[in-house]
Amino acid sequence: MIAIENITKQFPLAGKTISVLKGISTNIQKGEFVSIMGPSGSGKSTLSSILGCLAAPSSGRYLLMGEDVSKAGGDKLAKIRNKHIGFIFQDFSLLEGISVVENVMLPLFYVGIGRSAARKKALERLDQVGLGHRINYLPRQLSGGQKQRVAVARALVNDPLFLFADEPTGALDSRTGIEIMGLIQKLNALGHTVVQVTHSLHHCNFGKRILYLVDGLIVRDETVQRPIFALDEVEDKTTANLVNNIWRLGLAASKQEGAQADFAELKRFYEAVKEDHKCLLEAPQLFCQLATPDALHVARELFAHKDWAIRAEVIKYCKSFGREEACTFYLKGLADDNEWVRFLAVGAFRGVPVEQISRVLQDALVEKTGDKDERIRATILVIIAGWKRSDLKELVIKGLSDPDGRVRANAIEALEIMVTSNSERAELLKPLLKDSNNRARANAIKGLLSVDKQAALEDLHKMIVDENNLMRVSAAWVLRFLSKSEAAEVLVNRLTKEKEEGVLSQIIGSLQQLLGEGITLAQLLVMIDSSALSQSKG
Repeated sequence: MIAIENITKQFPLAGKTISVLKGISTNIQKGEFVSIMGPSGSGKSTLSSILGCLAAPSSGRYLLMGEDVSKAGGDKLAKIRNKHIGFIFQDFSLLEGISVVENVMLPLFYVGIGRSAARKKALERLDQVGLGHRINYLPRQLSGGQKQRVAVARALVNDPLFLFADEPTGALDSRTGIEIMGLIQKLNALGHTVVQVTHSLHHCNFGKRILYLVDGLIVRDETVQRPIFALDEVEDKTTANLVNNIWRLGLAASKQEGAQADFAELKRFYEAVKEDHKCLLEAPQLFCQLATPDALHVARELFAHKDWAIRAEVIKYCKSFGREEACTFYLKGLADDNEWVRFLAVGAFRGVPVEQISRVLQDALVEKTGDKDERIRATILVIIAGWKRSDLKELVIKGLSDPDGRVRANAIEALEIMVTSNSERAELLKPLLKDSNNRARANAIKGLLSVDKQAALEDLHKMIVDENNLMRVSAAWVLRFLSKSEAAEVLVNRLTKEKEEGVLSQIIGSLQQLLGEGITLAQLLVMIDSSALSQSKG
């Protein structure tokens, strides 16, 4: 849905040109929840302005649903923003002199929707964020959390392609901030694409993926393996907080040596509050930890809950009941309608030997190679590769053409295990030497080193000088798999030329590994001297 290619941004300052973004490339798929994080001055605010069509890049391309918007003028960018992007700002950006519902209606007026239709749609969005009872209030009559929920409703009212949240919790206390993150997380679970800019690693972990920026470059692109889940926000959480604290106390008591949790009393609390899902987020860990037949009955009830966050918590802790019972939960989790529940269920089988997985579960896992969530498809390829079942080879080969680069990267790794013929492996891997995903391309080079070293080396030399810093980082990683002397020579050559800190860190890491594998410091110093001398002569 979003693709940026070698985006740069420069600003004039005191007669000089300052480079803030230095060649950023990445993709964001429909339905993702991506967090952009980095220290002050890293370029995340500038990148967010470009993604939000608030500014144009100095060079490079920004494709939004296939349309190049990087050269659009001010009027065109304004139309794109209003039609395709829903903004959630740190300071709420509400107009103080008009009511809540009128604030939400505003974006619809700009596209020519009449007052009656705009009001109806605004009311629907306010109901969606739990503020249907505050429609006639003025912003000054609302709490910070309520103001941000109005901002979320306003962001949704135009049915945008994606929601753009710029430090959405920055003006809120920590508890209210988590409530807002829970609301945004729920919207993502309903299918909304979310791009969040934040300085908080904690809030990053409510999403699916994190892009780390340092000095104008993406230095890491990571999948969130264990997302944090949050329940819906509520006006009065006194009861919910009290009950959830009881679950925590019960969990602590169950872990004390010689102590037994009073299950009858805990069950009484559970029966009293189980209709209110806000009181149940902490319950799954406790009842799974107790691991008794009665606790198992409660865990089954919790897993049947309509709130996906509660089902996800059961999946995270059900292994306490033993493998057989846990697998029953996992099997149901694989068929869940929420992708995060499915992802956690799939992840439970990482590193599990195939002989410990029933054929029914194996078949259910194999079916997930076609899941709509790219993290699930990518994880499944890692799992089935370890099974070494020849009948799954075609699924792995199919993964090589997946639209998501992370899936292709994992398919390449699986290919090395599943395909034993050198000629067949070379034929499959060579087209991927031009892959746009840095990890997929690096894995293709690594896989080719043992079957067509010349082709691999040719592309490796191109990759180590690529404009995209993530490509250079990945090339430095691949070099570890060459002969030590060859790797050291290429790495040292790049070390004397590389200027970006993130890439330098990876190059130095590879050189440090070589020092422990037969290359001496004296040899490296000679190479560094020779490389520096050849550059000075040039």
